[in-house]
Amino acid sequence: LGAPVTGGATRSEDAAVLGAAFAEPGVTTLARDADAVVFGPGDPTPDDIAEFWRQVDGLVAEMAAGTSRLARFRARWSLRSLRAGRRRR
Repeated sequence: LGAPVTGGATRSEDAAVLGAAFAEPGVTTLARDADAVVFGPGDPTPDDIAEFWRQVDGLVAEMAAGTSRLARFRARWSLRSLRAGRRRR
């Protein structure tokens, strides 16, 4: 959606950029939750995983709501992340 995230940034750093760009403080909460599960003890339950992705989908929909249909289409089908990986190699 055009937010200036950078390669090599941490999940928390990217969340701060996205949260500021879209005025969505929930992005940092989701990033914190993801880090707690990834780096914490034990594994999440299937219900925990489903709930997390439901929250992600809802947040993405909220962020995209303020953009045009063309911008949403371009964001969904962007190949930018693939090109960035190629430059690093």
